[in-house]
Amino acid sequence: MKNSFLLISIFILINYCIGSYTKNSYFTVAILRDKSDKNYDDESITIQNKINKLVNDKMNEIYKIIEENKDSYILENGEMDEKLNELSKSSSLKKRSDKNVEFIFKNDIRPNNTYNPSNEITKRNKLSSDSSVEYIPFESVLVSYTCPILNYYAINVYLSDVTENIVCNLENVYFCEPVSKIEFLDHQFNKRDNDNNMKINKSNLNEYYDIEAIKKETNWENVEVQPFNFTGFSNPLSLISQGPKVHYGNTYDENYYYPSSAGKGIDIYFMDSGLLLNHEHFDTYEGTPYKRNITCDAYFNQSNQIFYNDEQTQNECWDPSKDHDESSEYKFDYDRPDYPIHGISVASSAGGTLLGVAKKANLHMIAVFDSSNNIVKGLDYILQHGKPHKTVISLSIGTDGKKRAEEDKINELIEKGFIIIVSAGNDNMNCCGYRNTPLSKYDSTIVVGATNSNIINNKYIKSYYSNYGKCVDIHAPGSVVIPLIDSQSVSYKEIDGTSFSTPIVAGVAATIITNEKTLIDMSIKDNIVGFDSSDTPNRFINNGKKINFTPDGGSLSLKCGPLANNAKCINGCCSKDGKCIKFNDELASEQCLIENGCQNDFGYCTTPEKAIEECEKEIMEYDICQIDTNYYDSLSHRCRIISSDKCKMFYERIHTNQTVCTIAKKYKNFEKNISNFDRKKYVTFMYDCEDECDTFLEECYYDGNYNLSNICNNFKTNLCPSFYDYKSNANYGFVCNTSDLPSELYSPDKITNMYNYMKEILKYINNDYEMDAQYK
Repeated sequence: MKNSFLLISIFILINYCIGSYTKNSYFTVAILRDKSDKNYDDESITIQNKINKLVNDKMNEIYKIIEENKDSYILENGEMDEKLNELSKSSSLKKRSDKNVEFIFKNDIRPNNTYNPSNEITKRNKLSSDSSVEYIPFESVLVSYTCPILNYYAINVYLSDVTENIVCNLENVYFCEPVSKIEFLDHQFNKRDNDNNMKINKSNLNEYYDIEAIKKETNWENVEVQPFNFTGFSNPLSLISQGPKVHYGNTYDENYYYPSSAGKGIDIYFMDSGLLLNHEHFDTYEGTPYKRNITCDAYFNQSNQIFYNDEQTQNECWDPSKDHDESSEYKFDYDRPDYPIHGISVASSAGGTLLGVAKKANLHMIAVFDSSNNIVKGLDYILQHGKPHKTVISLSIGTDGKKRAEEDKINELIEKGFIIIVSAGNDNMNCCGYRNTPLSKYDSTIVVGATNSNIINNKYIKSYYSNYGKCVDIHAPGSVVIPLIDSQSVSYKEIDGTSFSTPIVAGVAATIITNEKTLIDMSIKDNIVGFDSSDTPNRFINNGKKINFTPDGGSLSLKCGPLANNAKCINGCCSKDGKCIKFNDELASEQCLIENGCQNDFGYCTTPEKAIEECEKEIMEYDICQIDTNYYDSLSHRCRIISSDKCKMFYERIHTNQTVCTIAKKYKNFEKNISNFDRKKYVTFMYDCEDECDTFLEECYYDGNYNLSNICNNFKTNLCPSFYDYKSNANYGFVCNTSDLPSELYSPDKITNMYNYMKEILKYINNDYEMDAQYK
């Protein structure tokens, strides 16, 4: 009996200790005066003042609860949470008065809504000499305003487990929900880069297109045409301004066609990592009839306080929590966490001068960091300063968990006439109806998925990373060219993710608001392949121009053979009736056969037997790539193989039917991945390889800065050697594909040097350590 009592006592004590040292966190606390109240902004001044008083009173009540329960904020290390340090300041203020002190909490997002009992409190003063209460203006990190949402007012409160239980059950507390972190939804850099400066050059265009035909189709008053000068890069702008019906053998039309209005007079707002202004990529066209505004309207600091558009904001429109020298020249650097690459990229894609869709739209950046509460504040800023029916909001960010305050605020703006466009996310999962997904979890937004930035067999292909599901309203190219802005010059990189398909849709929305058409009506229907669910709406973004042209002469019916001046098909076969047919054309298995009249002198022609023979040779050449992705032993070895450039090219050709095997498999069933290529299984395996690469970079790659001892231990336990150096084929010696990583950090020479360096260090540390002979 005594033993049982002792065990119960220990159990209670352990649970008490666990409960005493739990994590403190911010919560959104919603204050509701009366359910019958209208939306705050639609209420009378009298009711608004009553709500303001209730909210301030409730904030004082909550603050006192925190003071009375400050011991519940003790951290696991036994120290008091540093955010509670402000209690000494508040206590000192109260001691200065011989009356009861109530705080008037500073409202940085809506200063005019601050409770003001004397109508003139701008500094510490007394209501009157006979008042029993002294009101003192106060700025707190523990209890602060968020903003009104619908008919309630949200505040931001720092709670422990103990105070959460008390505060969330107070009278007039409508609901409580935890605040979460903000995530920027980029996927990864592509290997392609370019250091050349590119300009829009309209004078050198070969005008094979028909401007009048474009005007007739689109009802645009005037048409602008921008050529594409980035050889080897994806070209998303051309895809959104023409249809997918590109005849095989024709030269693809790389131009971007758009209305001359180009979003003039429309505001695009971003909430993102920040922006660098005063650069040619964000030209305001000063002194022209289409002058526009590009501004950093506001940013949030580490304490989630908002700062508005002024000289300081212009200079600090990126994460103030990171160290940076305001006086230094800005420069792109992979090692600089403060460089706002994500914000620059989304703004450039939506409305950049060279790479953007809506080149004359006004661009507004609100730099948000850390807290989902800042998204709600940012939306309230747009509600107050934006123009309904002439404002597009582009959000390439996400939060963990579905938040009622976020959803209600989004719905409030949409009801007022704002267009909100959000990213579907990059997890290759159904993002609809799940809590732990990006802002696509909110039904009223326009949700954007991503496709590859090319056309295969007259089809768009869903990007392997893009989320899907019935809530994904529309798709756009996910691979974009972005400017890496330096103080001296600018270089370019390709990056992909739904973060960048989203601002493309926002840019199109900005260009068509003035033309009174909707995104859905103008989209190209049922032309995307590769979906992992049948209920995903099959829509691809289009700006109104669907007619196709070609530099080969305007028409899209490229001919070959004697009837076309003996023209040859460079890629594909010349059919009996003189048309160029590529392998990925579903007609290729018939039209490219000699027995069916294929013209051998003007392109590739074959027989079923010859196609089978050539396909078998190709299979042998790429035999190393055809591994069993279900077999999970030696994952790093298989990732080295399948992630190589050679094998990635092989699987891309198989998936897009750009190989002679496309013809051959019509006449023979091939094993492995030829006849029955399982794209979903391949994508899943590639995700596993990405995780394996991340493990390597964290555990085994020493860059000279930190974790040398940990990495040495990982080598000694043989975790790291398994990632390395199959010297029989150097192309497969590194678990990560180096072409997908920054070359300045992960060049083959640097990898080899680092590996040799680590072996020498290990020999020095432990003389009896010998690496397995296979890795010497």
